Amino acid sequence: MNEKEKHIITEFLDIKISFEELKHKLLFNSLGDFLQEKLIEIMQIKDAKALALILRLAKRLKAFNNSHTKILCDLLYLDWHQDYESIIKSLQEINDPISISTLYDLVINENFHHLKYDDTYSVERNCIHAIAKIGTEEAINKLHLISHSNNQVLSLKAAEVLKNLV
Repeated sequence: MNEKEKHIITEFLDIKISFEELKHKLLFNSLGDFLQEKLIEIMQIKDAKALALILRLAKRLKAFNNSHTKILCDLLYLDWHQDYESIIKSLQEINDPISISTLYDLVINENFHHLKYDDTYSVERNCIHAIAKIGTEEAINKLHLISHSNNQVLSLKAAEVLKNLV
């Protein structure tokens, strides 16, 4: 994403231009397609600032949908940005069962050191909430597995969430 596009998106986020102006200046018809295209581009060039802007834009417009699930999941495995919690919250809003395995993986896998930045397990707890919101049989099974994990904080959180689902 070039600097002009970043500026235009920032103008919209700062409520200086309307959605119609945004659309006209960025020359897109489908916001969903535009977001998908930009996420792919951002992954290729590893632009953390552009990722943060696109995530804010999508959140403001409630624009992510199931077609964005895979790329958002892929972004969670990358360590060049810090937008993990925003991405997890986006996945929670999308509520797509396809994200369950990634969210579960992030909770139980100790190899994701870029996600383990505090002792509160914030990222992992958000993953548990996202899994719970999906609420499918697979999601409930994953929550049961987490509730029996060796990590007491995450085990208790999963058990609490499961209790609230019943």
